[in-house]
Amino acid sequence: MLLVTAYWPTNLTLRQLAPLFGVSKSTAGPVINHLGPLLEAAHSVRRARCTGAARSVPPLGVAGVGSLPARARHTRCEKVQPVIESWVFADDTAPPSPAAAIELLRDRINAGQLETWLTSSSGRSLVLISNTERAMVMLLDSEDDSGDHAVDPGASGTSKGFVLANGQHDEYPDEDTLPLAEALQVVHYILTSGAPPPCAAWSIDR
Repeated sequence: MLLVTAYWPTNLTLRQLAPLFGVSKSTAGPVINHLGPLLEAAHSVRRARCTGAARSVPPLGVAGVGSLPARARHTRCEKVQPVIESWVFADDTAPPSPAAAIELLRDRINAGQLETWLTSSSGRSLVLISNTERAMVMLLDSEDDSGDHAVDPGASGTSKGFVLANGQHDEYPDEDTLPLAEALQVVHYILTSGAPPPCAAWSIDR
């Protein structure tokens, strides 16, 4: 329980928090997922600082990434501690700046390349999947991590046309994607600071 109550009020990731309790990240994740709902009172302390509340939603299948489990959604308002790391595209293109990376993303989307993966020097992955109007933004700690993704709590309906690198066409709920301009702003912030923007609506999928 100490692990869970320490997780909710802080902005520490599982990778940072788990060693403090002498356990691995893979062990800490299931513990938090299991006990978290039982300690909703502790979680409410975190939610009280933000707009929006945590809620569980049905799993979302994302081909090529895996099936995302039921997860808590919340708005982050904590102060973000910058993470210094470099990012490269899957084709080893290394943008000189976050702004340059965003321009490359726009060029790729305009050229019909709607799924893009970037990898950081710390081994994390940042994924953007678009249909040219909206985009899903995911942040994964490792290859086997189910990760987190940005959400749009006020959106309703679904959108088609999310084309993966393997040619598969996907359809996602609009609440699991952002308008493309907002998605690119989120990506820019992550590339700059290593974390999602403060008060961004974010879904914990692990």
